[in-house]
Amino acid sequence: MRTPSLLISVLMSSALLVGCADDSTPSTTAALPTNTQVTPNSVSPTTTTPTNGTPETTEPPTAPVDGELVAQEAGTPPTDVRASATRLTYRIEGATGDPTNATATLLTPLGDAPAAGWPLMVWAPGVSGLADACATGASPDLLGQAAFLAPVLAAGVAVVVPDYEGLGTDAPATFRDSLSLAHATLGAARAAHATGDTSDRFAIAGYSVGGQAALAAGERAAELAPDLTLVQVLSIAPAPSSAEAQTAHFDSQITAALAAGDTTRATTLMATKTVLVSQLISGLSVRHPEVRLTDSLGTNAAALAGAVTERCTIDLIVQLFGDITKFAAGGGSIADYPGVLPGWFDEPAMAAALADNAYGTTAIAPPVVVVHGPGDQIVPYGATLVTIESLRAAGTDVTAVTSSALDHFGQLTAQEASAARDLLVQTLMSPA
Repeated sequence: MRTPSLLISVLMSSALLVGCADDSTPSTTAALPTNTQVTPNSVSPTTTTPTNGTPETTEPPTAPVDGELVAQEAGTPPTDVRASATRLTYRIEGATGDPTNATATLLTPLGDAPAAGWPLMVWAPGVSGLADACATGASPDLLGQAAFLAPVLAAGVAVVVPDYEGLGTDAPATFRDSLSLAHATLGAARAAHATGDTSDRFAIAGYSVGGQAALAAGERAAELAPDLTLVQVLSIAPAPSSAEAQTAHFDSQITAALAAGDTTRATTLMATKTVLVSQLISGLSVRHPEVRLTDSLGTNAAALAGAVTERCTIDLIVQLFGDITKFAAGGGSIADYPGVLPGWFDEPAMAAALADNAYGTTAIAPPVVVVHGPGDQIVPYGATLVTIESLRAAGTDVTAVTSSALDHFGQLTAQEASAARDLLVQTLMSPA
């Protein structure tokens, strides 16, 4: 099928939620003959001296499994980024409750590190699907995000980029599972520190699904990374906590496009909505096996459900675009396409899983900056405003920055996002 130019434009403008490295893209990792094995992280015992003068040693609680470094190997830095690259394999608590391996790319500035190690920014990336080929680390330019990270490294800050649970490993991908994102993000910070290259001061920044990951990880940093000091969180266009809000966001745009006679845009939005909701449900089903993807899909989308974990987002959207076009050519209405069922989020098992997946309700200790704007066609700006107010109500110091971007990908490349990134770097570089 020949892909219409407007479809390509919409897909590329949303590249970090719906973009994808081609399945033939080679891995950026150049493996050493053997992996370097390392000692897992640990938390040292604390010695105290009571009033009687006799020292006592108190054993600390069990260290979190997240970030126990399994192996590290030489990697290839992303395109147009001056840095040394290392591929990390580390342990996290998986969505099933059992430990599992995860991977990340550690980028360190060229030259000699400070005595305490490089300050660290965890970059929680936007993602492009549930198949291994869709992992950020499998893309030569980190799915278009390397350019955003280049100034960070040039300023003398290391960056670690997690692939998230199930991408690049044998585990099933969890996509937008908030707790899984937090484990992978904070585990990447601890794994980077375990290499000896980074200091114990770190910040978390992320975009799209990564924006959700940054906030979810910020809420759990004291628990899952107690040996590190989180100094700031930056979230750009975070994937919404409310699945209902995102569904309504797509539906209103589809209605407007049809009213304007723009069937190509309506078809693209319907395909994108169907794919993103399907990926969300598939990811949540790892932790919640009572949730079944096909229960939330109409006949046409259900027939394509098996491909959700096997292909990257942009390929799935193009396939759905063709199916919706065929459906409409046969006399069907685009608005009535048998994709995601109306009210799919209200089914009891699904509603419980979505409630369990909510984020933005727990105080985050360091300051938080959220960058987003009303021009985003993928992530509803209103949902972000609700999350900001929820975080403030919980006691978080949140600075809200309105982006001038006109689409989803533009939220990352907007000047407001770059300015927020630069302020985060300044905070990391400042004396503790």
